[in-house]
Amino acid sequence: MNLAQESSDRVRVYVGAQIEHQSDIDVLRTVHAAVVQSRGWAYIFANFHVCGRQIDLAVFTDTTTLVIEAKSYSQPIQGGMNGPWTQLGPFGTRRIGNAYEQSLGAKNRLRDAIQDIANVDGYPNGLVAVMPDIPNGSEVTSGDFKVAVGGATQIAQMLTQRSGAILTAQQCEALARRLHLEAIATLDGAFDQRVLLSERLCATYLTSFADFYGPQAAKLVADEYDSEQGAIALADIQSMVASTSDCVVISGPSGCGKTLLTTSCAMSCIEHNCVPIFVSARDFDRRLQGLLDLEASLLDTRSISSIVSACRLLEKRIVLFVDGYNECRDDLKIALTRSLRAFSLRFGAGLVISTQHDPSCADLLSLKRILVRRPSDELKAALARIGELGSQTANCAALLRAARSGLEAALIGEACELLPAGASKFALFDAYSRKKLGSAARDGIRLLTVLASTLTERACFSVSIREFDRLADSISVGGDARDAVFRMELLYLRGDRVSFSHELFYAAFAAESVIRTSGNNASQIQLALCSPRFQSSRTFIIGGLEDTRIVNDVLEKTTNDGLLAECRRGECGTIALSIVTRRIDAVLNAMVAESRAIQFELIGEGWKGVAVAGNSIRDDTRDCTRYLKAIGDGLMDGQYIDVVMAACGHMDEAISAASKQLSAAAKERKIPLRHATFSQAYVMARTAAISQLVYSIHSGFPSHRGPPGDDFGVAIRSAWSVAKTPGQFYFLIGLTRSTEYATEVAPYVRTLLQNIRGCPYHLQLDLLNFVLYLRDAGEPYRSEMIDALEASLDKLGVVMNSLIFEALQALGGLQEAEHDHTEVVHHEIEEALNSEGADADNAAWGLFSCQFDHPFDSAYWEVIQGLDPVRKKALLTKACRGATRPYLSFLGILIRQLSDFNDPTVASAIAPWTTLPDEKAFMPQEAIEVFVAAHECLGHLGADLPLARGDVTSDAQRALLACGELLYWSSRGDVQSPQTSSHTSNARSILLDHARCASAGAFELVTSARIWDRNARRSLLDTYPDLAVRVCRDALEKRQAQVSYYDFGLHSGPIGIANFCIQVLGELGDGHDLLALNGLCDDSDCGVNALDAIRKIETRVNFK
Repeated sequence: MNLAQESSDRVRVYVGAQIEHQSDIDVLRTVHAAVVQSRGWAYIFANFHVCGRQIDLAVFTDTTTLVIEAKSYSQPIQGGMNGPWTQLGPFGTRRIGNAYEQSLGAKNRLRDAIQDIANVDGYPNGLVAVMPDIPNGSEVTSGDFKVAVGGATQIAQMLTQRSGAILTAQQCEALARRLHLEAIATLDGAFDQRVLLSERLCATYLTSFADFYGPQAAKLVADEYDSEQGAIALADIQSMVASTSDCVVISGPSGCGKTLLTTSCAMSCIEHNCVPIFVSARDFDRRLQGLLDLEASLLDTRSISSIVSACRLLEKRIVLFVDGYNECRDDLKIALTRSLRAFSLRFGAGLVISTQHDPSCADLLSLKRILVRRPSDELKAALARIGELGSQTANCAALLRAARSGLEAALIGEACELLPAGASKFALFDAYSRKKLGSAARDGIRLLTVLASTLTERACFSVSIREFDRLADSISVGGDARDAVFRMELLYLRGDRVSFSHELFYAAFAAESVIRTSGNNASQIQLALCSPRFQSSRTFIIGGLEDTRIVNDVLEKTTNDGLLAECRRGECGTIALSIVTRRIDAVLNAMVAESRAIQFELIGEGWKGVAVAGNSIRDDTRDCTRYLKAIGDGLMDGQYIDVVMAACGHMDEAISAASKQLSAAAKERKIPLRHATFSQAYVMARTAAISQLVYSIHSGFPSHRGPPGDDFGVAIRSAWSVAKTPGQFYFLIGLTRSTEYATEVAPYVRTLLQNIRGCPYHLQLDLLNFVLYLRDAGEPYRSEMIDALEASLDKLGVVMNSLIFEALQALGGLQEAEHDHTEVVHHEIEEALNSEGADADNAAWGLFSCQFDHPFDSAYWEVIQGLDPVRKKALLTKACRGATRPYLSFLGILIRQLSDFNDPTVASAIAPWTTLPDEKAFMPQEAIEVFVAAHECLGHLGADLPLARGDVTSDAQRALLACGELLYWSSRGDVQSPQTSSHTSNARSILLDHARCASAGAFELVTSARIWDRNARRSLLDTYPDLAVRVCRDALEKRQAQVSYYDFGLHSGPIGIANFCIQVLGELGDGHDLLALNGLCDDSDCGVNALDAIRKIETRVNFK
């Protein structure tokens, strides 16, 4: 019987030895039940010796100290306060001990022991508790004020009577320690040896766990986190972890504090009566039990089996924490996911995973996601202990604002006293390292710099300890400095491999190596900045330069917009900040001047018949592109908004002037001048500087950038209050849309919607889209926006009606109509099911599509998903037959839902979709999804693959059909090893024959473009890894010859295919691929991916 969790902190039970007598057990249970019900704190000591006297039970509360002598008599008893007692039996009487005297002596001895730890007044109360009651026919004393004598019912009464010798809870703990009593977690532990041993094991384990992980958990500075339901506090996450049956995934970028949050949740599990087990995913080597046994042994426990057995007996829930899932070797991630699922199912354990991305095969786990944001300014200040820095605060204020991770914020706090005002990130890491290394700083930094240079030159991420010693010897660095870099955790030694403890330290010292070897040669530094090998070091390189002329020369030639944005944020120090800020001001001034002089000209007919006049574009704005990200960053910090508003105002004046000047000619050429000039100014042409800036904002930059700065709110409110022209509103919508201030501007959006017919076409589109972000707008604005939207129906054209309906749905304006439409849906389904032929099939396809693309899509979803299995299967079968090219959106979903019925009779509806996709498909991604789904589902159903699946005239077509065949056989349940099966021999041969031109492109098409997203399609890579590696190796040898079935997006051309091949080798390749990948590290298109693949392979083959 477990102690109730809510009372475990109030009621503590200690024993001197295991309880053996039933009367003692019964008294303990009765006392425990009584004190739990009282809702106050209590300590219970059972079966212990004090001053040479054995005591059955002592109870301590804030009002009483009670000593209980437990007895059980089967026959009547006789006795008084003096003299021996007798027990009557069928054959006479026998003398027994005087229980009154025993209890009196026990309470006096306990009082003596109490006096040793506290100066108390009075004496404890005493009770002889005869369980369950005094036998009938007994003639025994009822006791006196010193000791009472009674049955079980007397216990509760005595616990309410005040006594002397009162102790505090802290004094009770001290007395338990003095008497060497053992705390137990369950009552059963007092009299069951197995339970007691299990409690001892858990107590030992949890004590060791808290000793090791407690200090780390204490470092967490609580923040507000994100869940699928919205913002969530730390306490709620901890409660969720302890109670949920789902796997909790804690995700976020590097350095954001995922491990600290995970550790904190593990420690909180102890308070929730759970047993946490904490392991690192990077140590997983295919055997989860071995990893868990190692962790158990390090925490003074025999094995994981002993912990599991103890928890089962004590009914304690195990919660397994897996930290850094993304650091697990890529080839072991699926095995890790499966092992975690098996462990959870077998032992009913909770799962918590911290990671930078979702686990592989995440569909095996029911996930609840917690997102750890990049640290807010407030959190960074807390991590840096900014309140303790005093006068040094100003030195690191700018750097703290630029910090991207908790690690950087903490380092700033530690090294702040050494940093000048406006210091760079490079200065931060240098100062921190020098502070840690102390007297060994000079040699230590030389050693770290040489190591980073060696790793970069060799394109590797670790060296052996032997090579490390050789490097140290080559620059005459002695043992003290070598030991210091490990002791201060700047380097790690895992096995016999030496590596930097964090990627940011590697980046900082790689930058130092560039600065030392460049000899202040701007050209050499520029080469390093352009090299993929130094991608992560670029900010550090600029921040480490101290010659203003060199920094100016380097930034003058820098085209990397991300690096220039980092300079504007102050990450590269005051020199770079000053230079970039001055250039941004120049660009913005030129932008305003250009927009003031913009002119338009007619160049044709229709929408494309107007353009920005080329002679009105200024030369000094042609270089603005590389500063757009920095300017956008500044806008999100509340800077430059007034300047951009002015430029938009001038552009709108130019549009107005052009509308008057060109009106007659435009009418003859059928040019919608008001809409077309706005489109050319802000959307399509992107020749003017303001056009380029507004386009970048509407392309999603604000959402990619992260939360806005502290000054953004004031600036954006002010801008909305003064905005007057269409361009200004268009700019502000793009800037506000993804921020917390969206709902605040509902009054302005309401007014714009009421006058939407007078807005340019692209502003109309943006307004309707912006409404989707205003679902939480308050009244009366929500109702007024609904009225304005309803009034605009059929006024802006048929195409716009669908967007208006979508906006109405977002505001809740269609709920009643949607509910009423349910009857219409039922009627449409009946008609489709009760009819046959092509029209019925087309109608069924329309019904299925309405679940995703209709103003009342929820009504269609609820009705269709609520159909009984027979009718639903019939409807989906008809829909699959009724779908027609080229519009195949949602068909892949339909095919997979149809396959889930596991009925081979539906195969005939799926089979036609195994033919080659339309090479001119409106949405190629959808066409490929249908092709993949059809092959996989036919295989799942065990149906035959059609012999003819399209006319084949090119290598790309042959390779794609071969991939489809591999997908089919990988889904067949009766084929155990598709990679070596005779069924796949022909398809594998085709792909190997065309591996130097078309096979890798086909592989890429049928695999997720983001192959590191383990929730995406991966069946070919998982099922045919050896084939994938061979194909990709061959393709990389002939990179320029690669072709794809489709030429679009990430799948376009040889470069995209080469990067896909590099990523595949990173996940599936081995040490033999390192040389080829090393040769790609300086390629501007593939170098970054090649380095990442090398890092993954090194990890996989234990280059640690």
